[in-house]
Amino acid sequence: MKNKHLLLVFTAIFLSFLSFSQIPGYLGKRFIVHGNIYSMVAITGPTAANKGWGSRYEEDTRSFALSNRFELQGEYVISRQRSVSLGLSYLKTGMGLQVNTLPIIKNGGDGSFDRHSLFYNIRALGVNLGISRYNTRKGALAPLGKHRTWSLWANFVNGNILDKLTYYNDSNIKTHEKIFIDPKFIRYGIGFSSHENSIFFDKLVLNIGWQVNLPFSILAIFPYNGNEDTNGTIAGNQAHYTAAAGYRLRQHDLFTMKIGFGYLAF
Repeated sequence: MKNKHLLLVFTAIFLSFLSFSQIPGYLGKRFIVHGNIYSMVAITGPTAANKGWGSRYEEDTRSFALSNRFELQGEYVISRQRSVSLGLSYLKTGMGLQVNTLPIIKNGGDGSFDRHSLFYNIRALGVNLGISRYNTRKGALAPLGKHRTWSLWANFVNGNILDKLTYYNDSNIKTHEKIFIDPKFIRYGIGFSSHENSIFFDKLVLNIGWQVNLPFSILAIFPYNGNEDTNGTIAGNQAHYTAAAGYRLRQHDLFTMKIGFGYLAF
């Protein structure tokens, strides 16, 4: 009988080492639904409705604008220090672009083109997967307090021409070849954010912080010359658009301030 009692005691002690000292989460709740807004002053390019300070498009308004990204996110606590998250985001921005097409009737030399100044609306639907580490040394305990998040993301990009101005090689001919730009492409990257969760009334969550997003594409890292000559070819115009749009999106959400409102669901 004593052996059975000793076995029961040792089993209980062993299991206590394997279990958490307390259940992860806040009052036993682990899942938060967040609605987040990422925003920054658009000092390096236009927004979707405002050509802004940095536009290369004619009749630049040079007025104040904000670059915004909206996100719906779910966060689940997996330990006292860590949580994982899955987010869906949407952003819309603007881009000035210069492209060329070969004239229908060529009246000049090899450098004769119909030149087009385009103002694009660029849209990106995004998905991201992140892992967060809460700083217990500063009093944090997942999902409450200061934490840092690393994430992988993908953006599914599309666009349409909102405004266009054409300079014809022959002023007597008011038609031109089609530009033939496919506005759809996918971009991938990595994100890093530092933020803090505050919980009110045991259910409502306020999240404030900042985020940096870097694309994997090297072409989107460096400034892009929007006036680059495309030689009027379909391939040249397409490469021109993809590089310019990638760089514009990088400028849109390279660094943003974040505010989020959430609900501690279960």
